Amino acid sequence: MNNDSDDVRLPAEVLKIGLLVCDHVLPHLLPIGGSHQDRFATLFSGRPEIELHPYDLVAGEYPDNPSDCDGWISTGSKHAVSDDEPWIAWLVEFVRRLHEERSPHVGVCFGAQMIAHALGGEVTLQAAGWGVGVARTKVGGEAEWMVPRPDSYQVAVSYHDQITKLPPGSTSDGLHGPLPCLDVHHRGSHPRHQRPPRDANPVHKDPDPVKTRDPHPRGGR
Repeated sequence: MNNDSDDVRLPAEVLKIGLLVCDHVLPHLLPIGGSHQDRFATLFSGRPEIELHPYDLVAGEYPDNPSDCDGWISTGSKHAVSDDEPWIAWLVEFVRRLHEERSPHVGVCFGAQMIAHALGGEVTLQAAGWGVGVARTKVGGEAEWMVPRPDSYQVAVSYHDQITKLPPGSTSDGLHGPLPCLDVHHRGSHPRHQRPPRDANPVHKDPDPVKTRDPHPRGGR
């Protein structure tokens, strides 16, 4: 996590992570990779010091305060950050509160776009259409956690919206093809990634295009 400030809250022993769930996996795809909650639970299964606390934002399940958890993760979604949904309007304000209180926050795909949108960046529809498949990303930045630091890496991507302008105070660490901002960091509390972690979204293996059945095919999963 890239923090330039010393006043970010750090856990003592147990790390309580709030998972802001921004979508529901289609029922017929659940047997492939599970829900968003399932995937992150699997990701942290080898880290007993991490307690994952999911909040189903789509169902109106919201945390009260940024201090409820030591850190936060916001997931991907089929929605766009500009969609007129009550939970999206709530999330915009909560992201701003997280930033104001310097709470560590990682955004993945839609979650990354939401951080940029809420903090003064720009998220737009990609004119070239959908980006789906495996993409090679060039590493353009330097950070202590990049051990070892590769020149590039490959990730599975599925996106239509993109971050086209970073919020003030942000930097970009990775660039890929038509995505001008792929891996970006915000000073203080907001590392974010405009793509799913590698192998974190097995629904991409479904041969029937998922997006054609989504009612709001805009954001990134």
